[in-house]
Amino acid sequence: WYSAVRYYHAVATPSFAWYGGEKLAKAMKGYSERITGAGFEPNKAPRAYPEDVMAMVGAMDLTNPRHLMDRAVILTNWYTAARASDLATYRIGNVEITPKDIVKLTLKKSKTNKQVGLVVEYRVVHPNREDIRYDGVTALDAWITWLRDTHSITSGALFRRWTKPGPKSGQSVLCRGKYDELGFELSGTTLSEIVSTWAVRVGLPDGQYYTCHSLRRGRATHLREMKADMLAIARAHGWADNGSLKEYMQEADLMSADSPTAMGMLVGGL
Repeated sequence: WYSAVRYYHAVATPSFAWYGGEKLAKAMKGYSERITGAGFEPNKAPRAYPEDVMAMVGAMDLTNPRHLMDRAVILTNWYTAARASDLATYRIGNVEITPKDIVKLTLKKSKTNKQVGLVVEYRVVHPNREDIRYDGVTALDAWITWLRDTHSITSGALFRRWTKPGPKSGQSVLCRGKYDELGFELSGTTLSEIVSTWAVRVGLPDGQYYTCHSLRRGRATHLREMKADMLAIARAHGWADNGSLKEYMQEADLMSADSPTAMGMLVGGL
């Protein structure tokens, strides 16, 4: 909404000054309340459950390089409760596998952290020792190894675009990009399309509406159902200490402690 208003301020003849700020936020809040009161429901990405993530990853053919990347995207999305914009920000150099087989991801900029260079956030992917198929550490390592061994790519965007299949080979080709911080990264929209594509492929209800936020929301709610502290969830996954996280925590608190979702899952794994 802000982007749309800013854009039309600029293209008006004569152009309007752009101030933004509190007045615009209040106007948009009032508009949102008005259309909600008229019967429109807010559009929310469906919640993903651990079994949904397992279904998507379990359907992948790991001899297919695109599936290698998709597995790394979905498991990183799940374990770090990442925003789509965060996933797009990661560079190969931001991935560090520690001696304890834990991945430490450096996130230099996020929605809640605009102080680039002043404040650096970290996200962590723990190994899943129950089943290597759902191990985010293994998934990231396999993808980075493929980039290095197949295309000699050792820097730049972690998750990259693919060209359309060629008429001769029929194979998609990875966009190599430049050896810098701007090489052919995926957009947040495309990353969410990866999630929805797999959700539809494995037959999840409302799969076409799944986005990266489905996994972000699902991870936070699942951890709460596992009795994790709200502040710990917020700090680990970059949530603001108010807003939608509180809503998801309330949703989780309504779940029975012995529900199938809450039973038999390790916090460190899925």
